[in-house]
Amino acid sequence: MKKSVLALVLLLLVAQAPAELKMTCQTDSAGEVTVSYDASSMDPNLVRIFTLDVILDNNKIKTLETLNPHYWVYPGSIVINEATGEIDTEGSPIADRSQYEVGSPAYEGTRPGLDSNSLTIEMGSLYVGEANAPASTDDLFKFTVCNNCNVRIIPNEIRDGVVMEKPDLVFDFNSPGVGNTPAFYVSVCSCPGDIDNSGQITLADLDALVNILVTAGPPFIAHCQAGWTGTYFPCADLDANGSITLSDLDALVNILCAAGPPFVVDCLQ
Repeated sequence: MKKSVLALVLLLLVAQAPAELKMTCQTDSAGEVTVSYDASSMDPNLVRIFTLDVILDNNKIKTLETLNPHYWVYPGSIVINEATGEIDTEGSPIADRSQYEVGSPAYEGTRPGLDSNSLTIEMGSLYVGEANAPASTDDLFKFTVCNNCNVRIIPNEIRDGVVMEKPDLVFDFNSPGVGNTPAFYVSVCSCPGDIDNSGQITLADLDALVNILVTAGPPFIAHCQAGWTGTYFPCADLDANGSITLSDLDALVNILCAAGPPFVVDCLQ
C-alpha cells in the first residue's frame, strides 16, 4: 500500500512539473556566439516558431547565420508565388525594420538589425511526417559580436515570442537575461589597449593603433560591421562601441601617460 501511495505521489509531481523552453549561449574567443534551445521537457510538442530579440548592452552584432535547417521558414520575409504556390524568395531570419512605418507598433517592436546592438529573428518550421520533425534540443543560430558585451535573448513581444505546435501549452521560458537567468557575457578582448596581445599595454600598442587609423584613412575610423573590408582589432576599440576612432587613440594615450615612463601597463590576469 505504501509503495502504491509513493508511486502516485511521484506521478503527480511529474505531471505538475512545469514545461520549460531553455535557450543557452556558448562562445569562442573570436566573439562568435551559438544560441541553442532545449524543449525536451515538452517533447513531443515542439516549437513551431521562434521570434526572439537578441540584445547587447553595448557594441554591435556583425553577422548572423542560421544553424538549423528545420527552422527554415522566415515568416516576415518569405515570398510565395500566388499562382504556383512555390517559394519565390526564402527571405531572411532577421526581421526587416525598414518595411514598417516609422513610429508604428511593428516598427517599434522590431530591433534595428545587423551593425547595431540588437536584432529580431523569425524562424519557423514546416514539415511533413514525424521523421522530418525538428529535434527537441538543437542549435538554432549563431552570431558574431565586435567586442566584450552582455547578451540577452528575449521573446519578441509583438510576434508572440515562441509559439508551440500545441499553442495553448503553458511553459516557462528560460533564457539569458530573462527572469533570474543572468545575461550571457561574451569576452572578445581581455585587456583593452593590448593590441598585440603581449600581456602589457605599451608604446608598441600605441604605434599599432596609429597604424590602424592611418590605414583606414580619413575620417580615421576602422569599423566592425558587415561589409567592412578593413581590419578591426577588438583590443584597439577601447570604448567597445564597435568602431576604432581617434577617441580610442586619445584613451590609449591617457592610459600610457598616467602610467608614466617607461609607459608600460600590465594587464590583469
